[in-house]
Parts: sequence; C-alpha cells; structure tokens
Amino acid sequence: MLSKNWVYPGGRISASTAYAEGLPNNKQQKKNLKMALIILLALWLIAALYFSILVIGWIITKNKEEKLLFITIMAFNPAMLSYTLEGRSDMFMFAFLFSSWVFLYKKRYILSSILLALAFATKQSAWPLLPLYIFYLVYSLRDLVKTTKTLAVFSITFLAIVL
Repeated sequence: MLSKNWVYPGGRISASTAYAEGLPNNKQQKKNLKMALIILLALWLIAALYFSILVIGWIITKNKEEKLLFITIMAFNPAMLSYTLEGRSDMFMFAFLFSSWVFLYKKRYILSSILLALAFATKQSAWPLLPLYIFYLVYSLRDLVKTTKTLAVFSITFLAIVL
C-alpha cells in the first residue's frame, strides 16, 4: 500500500489517508483524491511502458547472452529512475519507437505508422528519424499509393494527438 506523500501545487495528499478517511466530503478532498488517482494512473502507465521496452528488447535480441545483457542494462540503470520520476524519461518515446520498428520489420505498415506517430507526439527527439522512415517505406513498398496511405495515417495520428 502506498504511504508516501505526494506534493503538487494544490498541497499534500497521502494515498493511505485518502482511503482511510472514507469518501471525500468537500471540494478540496475531492480534488486531492482526483490528483492521487491521476498520479497512480500515470505511475502505472510509466511502469507498463518501461516493462514493454524490456519485453520488446527480449523479443528483438536473438542471442541469450545479449538478451540478458540488454535486460540488465535497461532494468538496473540508475539514471533511468530519476528521469522517469521527473517525467523527462524517453521510455514513452522508446516504447512506441521500438514497437514501430518491430511492426515495420514485420511489414505491418499502418500499425507501424500509428506507433511512430505516437513516438513523435511524445518526444521531439524522434523527429530526425522521419526521413529514414520515409526512405524505408519507399524502398520496401515500391508503391506510391501504399506509401502515401501509410504516411497519411502517420500524419493524421500525429496531428490528432498534437492538436
């Protein structure tokens, strides 16, 4: 059970006291409970994306020693924890980006473009990969209509999230 106090601009809230006091009876308590639930949901989302990177790394690597090395480096990297807790982590972008590359490798172009759009919407550091993605689509599809359709799905997904 969580007993740590979270600090946010509205004040302090403790997950254990939020449930121990029963249902909120005023606006501030309701606001605090909503903030606690949003924080818990965000922590679950971060954990899910973090573990998805580990699973994708396990799937991509072929050699058992390389798998163990990748999992160890990603799971026990001390720099990852502070960046993740501060919200500056690239885990969201990497999870979407690696998933996109996996589906691109499996020739599932539409799903790959949606996941790449999510990576682009999450972090701008993925944007320099767009020319490589377009080049790969043109080279592998060799069909202007399919390439345009895939890039249209990418653009619509990206713009729907950003705007």
